[in-house]
Amino acid sequence: MGALLVRLSEQGNTRLLEAIGSHEKICSYMDVPLQHASTNVLKLMRRGAGADIFLKSIEKMRRIVPDITLRTTFIVGFPGETQRDFEELCDFVEAAEFDWLGAFGYSDQEGAKAYALETKVPAREIERRRKKLMELRSRSAGRRSARWWVRSLIYCSRTFEETDLLGKVGL
Repeated sequence: MGALLVRLSEQGNTRLLEAIGSHEKICSYMDVPLQHASTNVLKLMRRGAGADIFLKSIEKMRRIVPDITLRTTFIVGFPGETQRDFEELCDFVEAAEFDWLGAFGYSDQEGAKAYALETKVPAREIERRRKKLMELRSRSAGRRSARWWVRSLIYCSRTFEETDLLGKVGL
């Protein structure tokens, strides 16, 4: 099993999603490395886009591939991240309802461009934000993963017959 890392145009993205959605043997999983949702923090990271564009892209992915599983990672406590930026990220995470999400606290790396940024977030605050983001993720992932439990139970009830080794399960 391999991974495919692509960066395509809007038209290329649409064609890739259509291919994923129309072929049962292609895993409908996307790892989307967003890093943050606040426009302010994304500018500090020298990245483009923002929450609105990200949400439109996620909506498009789910419209074209309804069963798609989405995973992402975020960095909290990036130099210059304000409480308002963090709240914007939290609002985005709740709206996007990712299936899987990782949250990492920023740590200085000598030689990186962010190392020179002056407005550092204290380590305790970084950890508080990371924990809060993971709590939000647990709630939204729980809502989305419930669909898999129902689908798995339906599949299992249609796939297996009662045998000596497998009795009927009443729900």
